[in-house]
Amino acid sequence: MFTANLRSGSVTVNESDAVAFRCQTDSNPRSVITLLNGSDELIRTDNSLTTEYRLKSAECRQRGNYFCTATNNIRAPVTQMLELLVRCSPRLDVSESQPLKFAATLGGDVSVSVSVLAYPLPTFTWRRSISTSQDLTGSSSPVSDISVTARLHLTNLQQQDFGDYSLTVDNGVGGLVTYGVSVVRAGPPMMPTQFSRSG
Repeated sequence: MFTANLRSGSVTVNESDAVAFRCQTDSNPRSVITLLNGSDELIRTDNSLTTEYRLKSAECRQRGNYFCTATNNIRAPVTQMLELLVRCSPRLDVSESQPLKFAATLGGDVSVSVSVLAYPLPTFTWRRSISTSQDLTGSSSPVSDISVTARLHLTNLQQQDFGDYSLTVDNGVGGLVTYGVSVVRAGPPMMPTQFSRSG
């Protein structure tokens, strides 16, 4: 029997909640019990009927499938799985090095993208404080169960399309989060005008 906070199957907790995993077996002789997060071993107990493992404060990235395996060398080992879901508010995915400034040329195209960690997966709203010739309808694509990339594709950029955009992210956990993104004009530097040539 394999539980997290006394529940089995699929267990949902909030980020920063404590999680107590408990695996109990019925065997004679006693078993070697191993708890795994995916393929990473968390704890192994020899000659036992029960083992426990505790997360003091669940984090977004600790979402996943956990396994309890027991063996006493009589028949094949037995394994039970538990899915841990961790509700977490949106934040930038720091595993991606992502600029929040994108360069493009006048008349060119640019794809603005921002990767966010959140569970449940969020919705995105793009805005611009001043008018733009673009329709600000973005797209998003999940990268994993907790990571999603929001994209805004701008085409045939005009002067008024350069500047600051905001991306609002909402997944119902912890309120709205807004990120600022800049689209800057790329090209050769302009000739300085504040200097005069002397002969």
